[in-house]
Amino acid sequence: MTISRRTFGLSAICAAGSFASVSTVRATEQSSGIATADLPQGENATPALVQSIESAVAAGQPRLQLPEGEFHFWPEGTAQRFLHISNNDDEVNNVVVLLDGVDNFHIEGQNTRLIFHGRVTPFVLLNCSDVQITGVTIDWEVPFHCEATVSKVSPDGKQVELDFHEGFSFKVKDNEFYFAGEGFEAKGIKNILEFDADRRETRYQVFDNYLYSRLGGVSRRYRVTQLDERRVRFDMLDNFRSVPVAGNVVIVMPVKRLYPAIFVEDCRRVTVKGVTINHSGCMGLICQTSSTISLIDSAVVPSGNRHVSTCVDATHFVNCSGSIHIENCDFSHHIDDALNVHGIYVRIKSRLDNRRLAVELSEPQQRGVRCVRAGDLIALMDDETVAKYFTGTVHGVDWEDERDAVITLDSDLPDTVQEGDVIDVLNRQSNVLFRNNRISKNRARGILLKTLGELIVEDNYFHTPGAAIFIPGGVTHWYESSPTSYVLIRNNVFDHCKYGVWSDAVIAVICRDPGGTDPVPPFHGTVVITDNEFRSHFANQLVCNRTEQVVFKRNRIEMNAYHGFGPDLPATIKLEKVGRISVSDNHLVGGQELRISNER
Repeated sequence: MTISRRTFGLSAICAAGSFASVSTVRATEQSSGIATADLPQGENATPALVQSIESAVAAGQPRLQLPEGEFHFWPEGTAQRFLHISNNDDEVNNVVVLLDGVDNFHIEGQNTRLIFHGRVTPFVLLNCSDVQITGVTIDWEVPFHCEATVSKVSPDGKQVELDFHEGFSFKVKDNEFYFAGEGFEAKGIKNILEFDADRRETRYQVFDNYLYSRLGGVSRRYRVTQLDERRVRFDMLDNFRSVPVAGNVVIVMPVKRLYPAIFVEDCRRVTVKGVTINHSGCMGLICQTSSTISLIDSAVVPSGNRHVSTCVDATHFVNCSGSIHIENCDFSHHIDDALNVHGIYVRIKSRLDNRRLAVELSEPQQRGVRCVRAGDLIALMDDETVAKYFTGTVHGVDWEDERDAVITLDSDLPDTVQEGDVIDVLNRQSNVLFRNNRISKNRARGILLKTLGELIVEDNYFHTPGAAIFIPGGVTHWYESSPTSYVLIRNNVFDHCKYGVWSDAVIAVICRDPGGTDPVPPFHGTVVITDNEFRSHFANQLVCNRTEQVVFKRNRIEMNAYHGFGPDLPATIKLEKVGRISVSDNHLVGGQELRISNER
């Protein structure tokens, strides 16, 4: 059901039918300005929640209070909306709460636990402003992934038996594995990733075992045989990249990225506070083409004995402007990064005339995202050097389909435009404040920052298998922009990061170098790393290239072993094509030297 101040659809609720309730819990009404929700316990609460929100919006009540307790939501009674969600897969989503064009509205839980069933998306906000979601926990009765203990491994590592844990649902048909969620089946495994059973984190230096690519192509051939109700044997026709160890836990991931917990598009001033996301089929909070988003006092963590919270990033922001404020949050066991902030590089196909460009969204998981619009200020960049060579204002955009468009500019284009060059949208950049958060025991990196605003990362705790902070650059297959101009990293604890294979350092600031003898311009601006504590077994504390200025000062570095691994000495800073460098007043425990290399 779409909730809007302009249009309502009570007929759709009636068509969904009524649901008997075992009991009904009503929040206590505190004032005439607060609407309260009657939600049934033990049955489908979707129609009741939709109707409560619709009634509150229609009456101009700015606040809907949800009752304390646990409530369950099925697809019956949801709105169906086809959504283009960046870095995820497109599908018709069954949306439980769909706010479209709603302003000044607050959904307030009171320790309210929302349990979802099957293919549903809990919250979708479209073209809203000043919306808050507080005090709720989001989880699924049956997760979209599976978890299993490795019970047996053949001597050659090509045959592995897995005992799947209770609470995870699957089927084996025709020697193929199916995820069997509530009301659906999904064929094929994207990735088998191993966790250390004792530390409940990815095994030291373990690799992903991709069986299907994210776009559905076969990466490794295998056969599956069901031996018992919850025991399955995998026969690898191609080798595992990392052979699992008996007694450890493996995470078995589906191919598709579907069903985020909260999706926000074209919104302004959205606050998510006191919200716990225990699970989702893709990202926890994904925001695109929006402005000024806050995530405060919240968590993305697994429930019960599960090893996985969200099936990909905990939070993700695409072509957002204004500010992104994340503070006092806990992120753990998500199967990708805690935070990724980036834009979208639009690829140039051809120069049609003096003011028109034929362009495309080359990355399939970005198609349909309207990342460039009339009035935007854009830059044209060389696809090899990523050097900016033109800026202009967009007069109009004509989308031919979800991939291709024609962009008309207000001024003449240079003759140097070439096929393959990219467009970056300069006014869809954001400031980021990432403060007092905790990231641990996930897959891959901690936070990724690719935006031109002021970026402050302070007072956080990182324990990540890849780089704690990754600031990449260049035109890659993901087509994620942009450079950074100013990054301040201070007062953080980096606790034995880089125990996995992702990235090359605890902090990595890089941009693809096209090679050759021609000089290339800096890509990133200033990076200041100060007053942090590095507890490390991995040598590279910082790797940085194509950056105007790097400051590394007053940091404490302690090199010691991590569960018998390392330390790799000495502690190292690797710089390449960095303009101004200041490394001073750092303290290395035990008197070890800090080795600095700088290649011009």
